[in-house]
Amino acid sequence: MILLCLSSICAVLVILLAREIHRTAIYWKNKGIPYESYFSYLWYFLFRQSRVDIFDSLEDYTEKYGSVYGTYQGLSPVLRVSSRESLTEALSKNFSKAHGRTVAAKTGSTLWDNNILVLGYKEWRAVRPLSGHVLTGLKLKQMKPQLERAAERLTTKLRKLAKSNKEISTAEYSHAAVMDGIAAVTFSLEVDALDDPNNVFVKNCTGLFSSSLGLTLMMAFPGLLEYVPFIQFPEKRAEQFFVEFSRTVLEQRRKQGRKSETSDILDSWLEAQETNPEFTDVMLVAQMFVFFLAGFETSAYTLMFIMYLLATHPQKQEEVYQDIIENISDPDNVTFEEYNKMRLVEAAIYETLRLYPTDYVIDRRVVEPCTVAGVPLDKGIAIQVPTSAVNRDPERFHEPTHFKPERFVDGGERIQDVITFGEGPKNCVGQRFAIFQLLIFTVAILRTVRLEPVVNKAYDPSREYQAPIERLPGQMFLPFPKETLKVKLSPRN
Repeated sequence: MILLCLSSICAVLVILLAREIHRTAIYWKNKGIPYESYFSYLWYFLFRQSRVDIFDSLEDYTEKYGSVYGTYQGLSPVLRVSSRESLTEALSKNFSKAHGRTVAAKTGSTLWDNNILVLGYKEWRAVRPLSGHVLTGLKLKQMKPQLERAAERLTTKLRKLAKSNKEISTAEYSHAAVMDGIAAVTFSLEVDALDDPNNVFVKNCTGLFSSSLGLTLMMAFPGLLEYVPFIQFPEKRAEQFFVEFSRTVLEQRRKQGRKSETSDILDSWLEAQETNPEFTDVMLVAQMFVFFLAGFETSAYTLMFIMYLLATHPQKQEEVYQDIIENISDPDNVTFEEYNKMRLVEAAIYETLRLYPTDYVIDRRVVEPCTVAGVPLDKGIAIQVPTSAVNRDPERFHEPTHFKPERFVDGGERIQDVITFGEGPKNCVGQRFAIFQLLIFTVAILRTVRLEPVVNKAYDPSREYQAPIERLPGQMFLPFPKETLKVKLSPRN
């Protein structure tokens, strides 16, 4: 009898699954746009995705199907768009009807389920202005000394290594430097990740956003993680440490009855909490977590590529260095305003983000029926903007695979067309901070050392522009290069 019941339940589940697959598979059939067959999608997801560069493969899909086409994400149809008009429709004009996100799926983690990326629309509208308050120009100016101290720790090490023309891994040094900086501006915590990698904070917060089964599952089948307790995102160990550490620091700040000597992100959130009592400690810690998560991993990843691209394009490096020198009046005190005048340095950062974005798509989910790119979409349908396909679009960017920072200064091309930070009301709230942080580190590095290429099979000294860097397969976020990116250091006079 029990066996019969179990067999019946399994049969019902199989029938329901088959109906869902059929409903998904035929969704694009009468929409009048090119689309990938569901079985082609399944083949790619199950057998090819782990073996190819996902960012490159999305460029290939755009070339094959065009700038508007249908595909899938698990059991959800996905409209993928990359033309300027269609992505603006998806991310800005239709925001009131398509403001959901794939990552808004709950995972069962207190930190993840309460952060600004996951909050429902009503809660998001309350928290978003507070996030803006935390990262104003004035707040960034107050963070400058903390970031400069972190940059000084980095350049002190680089200066010593440059005396003997040492080679370094750009990943190792960029991650350590950004860890020092983000710990300082978040909690006023002074750490030295390179000299003290076993520091309890450094050890527990490194790799928070690294690819994992939990992250992959969340992206492929949104909402499933909440019901799979043995798979977590973020990892339980890291979550527990961050929650306990944040609560300890909160208690200390409140006992002090005053702000820390140097204003940090935590102080800013505590200020916001004073006039917004509904902004609980759970919400506060969740926003601290996502700021740290995004501010650390993505900035370290980008700085790694900045160092390598400048080393392998020496003429560009010299032009960026001259932009630094021309805008500094006092070498011992670079002002906030002088940093913001360095247009070519900023352009080099955005050019790196254009070539090597941190996220494979910008996504939204339809919450009310709407039309995007002339395609009527039902509630629940996902919309994706493939970052690499947009950032390397030859109609937007001349010679799109070439590292040309000057394109944004005198080339007539627009930084706004770089989609890495998203667009519209739900664009990245930390964009200004990320750029400012990378600006300070890039300036400090180039004022201290000259970055030189390490000759290997990936570097061709006879070429003015190097071939695109090959990345590890199967990575949806922060796809690291197949080969360690190394540069040689020499002293700068």
